[in-house]
Amino acid sequence: MAWFARVVAHLAQARSTRPREESEVAADIRATVTVLLDTAGITASAEEFDKFTDSYPVLRAQADGLYLPHLDTEEPALSFDPVVE
Repeated sequence: MAWFARVVAHLAQARSTRPREESEVAADIRATVTVLLDTAGITASAEEFDKFTDSYPVLRAQADGLYLPHLDTEEPALSFDPVVE
């Protein structure tokens, strides 16, 4: 569970309300990818690491897009019926 606390602490620190310079954003992406890979125990080559850092902003935006706060009060469906009534 320590890995989860590290990731949460890193992400909380990364969220800042002040506008950031492009170099700060790039450094933050590299730091985030480093923490995620270290946490998962993945060793990446320099080329793989560059690919991860290039794709991370898109993947993060896609994951953030899955969050639907207006559904927080809804109960999860326990079954799925594909037949439309």
